[in-house]
Amino acid sequence: MMLRGLTLAVAKTVVLWVTLSLNLGFAQDIDDPFGDTPVGDTSATSKSASSSESDTHRDGLGKRIEIMDDYQEGLKMGRLEQRPVVVVLGAIWCSWCRKLESELDSDDGSLILQKWVVVKVDVDQDPEVAELLEASALPGIRVIGLDEKVIASREGYSPVKQLQEWLDSKQNEANPKIQRVLYEQGEPSEQDIAELIQFLAHRSPNIRAAASDRLIRNRSLVAEEMIQTLKTGRLIQKLAALQVLSAWRAPVQSIDPWNPDSLNDASLQSTLDWLKDQEKETAQATESDLGSAGKLDDQALSHELLKKLLNTKSDALMAQAISLGASMLPQVRERLSHASDFNEQQQMVLRELLYRLLASEQSRLQQSSLLVALASLNGETHRAAAEKLIESSTQQDQMLVDELSSDPSPIIREMTIPKHQEFGALEDPDRLTRLLADKSPSVRTAILRELSEN
Repeated sequence: MMLRGLTLAVAKTVVLWVTLSLNLGFAQDIDDPFGDTPVGDTSATSKSASSSESDTHRDGLGKRIEIMDDYQEGLKMGRLEQRPVVVVLGAIWCSWCRKLESELDSDDGSLILQKWVVVKVDVDQDPEVAELLEASALPGIRVIGLDEKVIASREGYSPVKQLQEWLDSKQNEANPKIQRVLYEQGEPSEQDIAELIQFLAHRSPNIRAAASDRLIRNRSLVAEEMIQTLKTGRLIQKLAALQVLSAWRAPVQSIDPWNPDSLNDASLQSTLDWLKDQEKETAQATESDLGSAGKLDDQALSHELLKKLLNTKSDALMAQAISLGASMLPQVRERLSHASDFNEQQQMVLRELLYRLLASEQSRLQQSSLLVALASLNGETHRAAAEKLIESSTQQDQMLVDELSSDPSPIIREMTIPKHQEFGALEDPDRLTRLLADKSPSVRTAILRELSEN
């Protein structure tokens, strides 16, 4: 016990020393790791801030609110009010943290509180969040992206005016309004399509995958734009456009974005003509013929995609597999039923794909890191991720909740019961019968408790 206390004291001393060294008038921007910008020089961020003043969505401004102290509630508030989230990592014993918090709560900090959902996290009181956000020197600033991952970091104290300039330069990147363009269920507008094509070059692989997914689902509307992207887009956009065309099973074997000569008018026009012919055939086909042909094509494509994905996992292949939806599920489940035939990495890929297929589109973006953790073969990691996902799930996640209600862990199965009740799923006789047949007494008791209380 004495050794543990001594170790903790030494650790806090080291953190305090680093914190003090960073806070003597300076703040280190992690986005400039090689120090090309002099420490304390804000000219770059000032320029970015002034240019972003017109670019930033002004309707994202809200009434000034108090600093929040619950990380998960802050994320929910950001989604609800369509404002980006910034986390301030600190501790009671950190004087610079108290100074920054005081400035944020003053009139000088009001503009930040209007534009951003500001969440205060005490690293001693909430060590799990501190570890998740990789807290080091204090105070620490973390801009949280749409996929709940850190997209920008800053260590050490900065006067609130400098902090505001830095946050202004990050606001467009963190703007939750991107979410509507990526996940709205209806047909995308011309403006949406233009933005989706821009997102193909986004720094976040999850946003690139989501943009590809929506483009794939709207072939008739975006076919010509994909061909145009191959002509004039950036290399990363051309590569993504090729993945979209491949998902449509277009004849693109001769097209290679790395080789400009392959992107000639003849080959691109041939691909576009093929796409137009496909649309005509689709319009003329009967519903039954279309369903039969589509089923066979999707089964073959699912098989080939899974082979590639198990050999080399990539964001593009994962997005393409997810776009196949229900046709991919039987093959994933069949392979998981013979999990011992695959190595641990392949098992985790299969599990991640299964959970992403079952999750709602919103959860795929907002809970991306948790879905990866849920696929872990480590029981504790899997359980912790399941708990958070179940808690944040919506009715659109019913299939994922159903899957977790059959999880090998009785603790996880029990966690799903209140959500089933919340979604009204216990009113389904077949589902209720299946759940009541659970071998765990605690699960059956949880069901009866929910039924009696409601």
